[in-house]
Amino acid sequence: MIYIASDHAGFEVKNKLYSFLEEQGQNVIDLGTDSEESCHYPDFAKSLCEKIQSNPSARGVLICGSGVGVSMTANRFKGVRAVLCHREDVAKLSREHNDSNVLCLGARTISLEENKTILSTWLKTAFEGNRHSLRIKRFDELGEGKVLNYFSSRLEAFLLISGIAMTFLGSLLGRFNTPYFKATFTVEDGFLEWSSVVFLVAASAISFKRFLDSKGTKLVRATLFSFGLLFLFGAGEEISWGQRLFNVQSGEFFQAINSQGETNLHNLTVNGVKINKLIFGKLLGLGLIIYFLVLPAIYRKVEWGKELIQKFGLALPRNIHIYFFLAVALLAELSGASKKGELTEFAGTLVFFLIFLKPYNENDLV
Repeated sequence: MIYIASDHAGFEVKNKLYSFLEEQGQNVIDLGTDSEESCHYPDFAKSLCEKIQSNPSARGVLICGSGVGVSMTANRFKGVRAVLCHREDVAKLSREHNDSNVLCLGARTISLEENKTILSTWLKTAFEGNRHSLRIKRFDELGEGKVLNYFSSRLEAFLLISGIAMTFLGSLLGRFNTPYFKATFTVEDGFLEWSSVVFLVAASAISFKRFLDSKGTKLVRATLFSFGLLFLFGAGEEISWGQRLFNVQSGEFFQAINSQGETNLHNLTVNGVKINKLIFGKLLGLGLIIYFLVLPAIYRKVEWGKELIQKFGLALPRNIHIYFFLAVALLAELSGASKKGELTEFAGTLVFFLIFLKPYNENDLV
């Protein structure tokens, strides 16, 4: 199996190399781009490299103007060994000694015939193995075992590790020291609640900034703007719109139908049904399961689903965010406390801030 992709600069050469490979009887799949309209080469390099990661026996061919951009992008993916070739002997050596699995070519730096020659040599050359296998294993292992490799930044590492620690502590307190857990650890206007407010406001600011900077479609920009408003609304609800902060008395309406007598929507009680448990509990819980578990799988595995998510510009969690979400949900359940929702609120707002700071599909939000 051979995957081939390019940006607009490599579009014409890609199409000709695709035909060239088909004529040789190769099983080749074109991953785009589909026109000479300006596009971003990292998007297509990413799509191809993900195919290589899921099918290690496959090979990939990437083309841009010089081959430099796609090669730099491709080598950021674990398990991908991309080589930029302008000469046939380099292509041969990259297979023999380095077991390269992605070939990067320049559409504007060498001729079509040279690209064909390089591609043919690269495809027919076998990996020698032996001492070279040991060397490849060494550079594949570079950085493995370092905690920070799993995070996008030191800030993300600090916040996620701290979030797990706080949730774990809360779980222990909820199980073994319930009075302290309720009266101090999860107290109104305490550390957890204000942390949630900070994360929501920060996520809102990121969404609005992406909205202002975005050159995407109206639908993508509308999604970004909507999430900005949603996070801002969540922050306001969390502190009852500053009511306790400014010592503002609720009106008769909220005192009558709000379970805490506060000016907010999530604590309303309608015909004996608590909105908090219905909407902010069950429905939100279902939505989170879909968001963290279903949508990322669809984006990676289902082409039409990926296109739909791209169309809306919905930010998706990276694997580390999904693992964090599952871990804190389990820890909160283990606490067995009546206010375990405070733990999931804190952890949830933290992870949403980090998702919007560095989403899995960041390029779709440009």
